[in-house]
Parts: sequence; C-alpha cells; structure tokens
Amino acid sequence: MAHRSLHIGLNFVDPAAYDGWDGQLAACERDCDDMFAIARAQGYEAQQLKREQATSANVLKAMAEAAAAVGPREHFFMTYSGHGGQVPDTNGDEPDTFDETWCLHDRMLLDDELYAMFGRFPAGARIFVLSDSCHSGSVTRDRLRTRPTEMRGEMRPKWLPLPKATQIYQARKSLFDSIQQLAGPAEKQTVGASIILISGCRDDQVSYDGPVNGAFTTQVLAAWKNGEFRGTHRQFQEQVSAALGGSQSPQYFLAGNVDRSFERMRPFVLS
Repeated sequence: MAHRSLHIGLNFVDPAAYDGWDGQLAACERDCDDMFAIARAQGYEAQQLKREQATSANVLKAMAEAAAAVGPREHFFMTYSGHGGQVPDTNGDEPDTFDETWCLHDRMLLDDELYAMFGRFPAGARIFVLSDSCHSGSVTRDRLRTRPTEMRGEMRPKWLPLPKATQIYQARKSLFDSIQQLAGPAEKQTVGASIILISGCRDDQVSYDGPVNGAFTTQVLAAWKNGEFRGTHRQFQEQVSAALGGSQSPQYFLAGNVDRSFERMRPFVLS
C-alpha cells in the first residue's frame, strides 16, 4: 500500500517574485507541522515543503511522485497554509473570469495546475485536500465562484490583494497564460480519482492567520482532538465551520469521480 501526503506552509514568499510583496504571516509553517504530524501518526508517507522549499517546481514534483505511487483506493492527503490569490482566466473555464491560486515561494500556483496534477492519479485513488487560505473555497476547481471582498479583523487575512495580484500577473503575463494553456480547461480533463476539499472559507471571504495556528487550522485540530473524532468528512467540515461561528465559513466540495464510501470515512484515516 502506498499512501502519500504533502504539507505546504509559507510564512513569507520571495519578494522578487511578487513585485516587492513578501506576504508575511505568522502561523502557516506551524499549520504545516501540525498537519504533517497527523499524517505521520496515521501511517502516511509524509512530506513537508516550507519556506524556500515550497516552490512551484517542488510542489508539482511531489504531486507527480505521489500520483505515480498511489494506487486505486489508496490515499493522497494534501494541505496548504498560506496566502491565496487570483489571476485572470485565459483558457475560458472560469465563470468569474479569475483563476484561484496558492502563493508559493517563487510564484503563484494556479488551480488549473492542481487539477491537471490530480488527473495523473489513477481512477479510484482518494485525495483529501485542506486549504487554509483565501479564495480556497473552490481551489480544486468546483464551479461556485464570487469575487472576494476584503474583511478586516484583529488577525491578518491570508490573501494576496487583487490589485497586487493583477500587477504581478501583468509583469509575468506570458508565464501565467502559457501555464493555463498547457493545463487546459477543466471540462476537457478526466479525473478518475475521488477528491474531497475542505476549504478555509468561502470564495467571497478571507481566511485568517493567527499567533500559533491559522483560524481554520486551529478548529481542524480541535475537531480532530488527537484522533477522537469519529464522524465523516462532511461532519468534520460542519463541526469546524460551526466552531468558527461565521467569521469564515469552511466549504465542502467534491471533484473527480465521487466515492461515497470515501466520504463516509473519518478524515485522515486510511481504513
């Protein structure tokens, strides 16, 4: 059996890649450590990518290696904690005209790329994604999209502001446009794996950083309670969402080949 996991966390990005913006946060690398620990405890072959190691090349390489190793009914568990962003959609598969992104150290990783990588997993593979970032509600390519609005509070929002994202895109337009064209529209791709995403918030909200863990990851850890949780994936999302009290609303999405037996499983566990 080959069960793999990948955990990504960035408290900062390379300012040279983001036109002077460093995206400073406090708790994302701790989020990564805590998700890595859960995966190890459950028996995954787990990998972390943090700080300068969390590059687009390293993330895509790790996903490709997992896709080659994981078989049908085997598991790939993936977590991300960091900023979310957006770039204009150029391959025509986004109703709101924007692609969602994860802000990695060297560049934004597009949801087109994530979906293309998920397409490499064999039919019947089980993929569980936790995305503690802004615009994360549909990062695996569900079709519900709205323009984000900035929210303000005591904790720092985990999003790359749209004016800065637009500036970064315009300076690297040929790169991002070529990535979208190579990945292709989602509707022309076949994903045989079953994907469950629990996001940090809706697409029109922001996820918040915190002093120890992000607000979403804090409630994920509280709900899991060192393995005492006994419900399904959906019940897990509902418990996390209720604990956040509307400050941000974690979302539950399915993609690929829906596997109801996978949905009924406890999160993180392998059987």
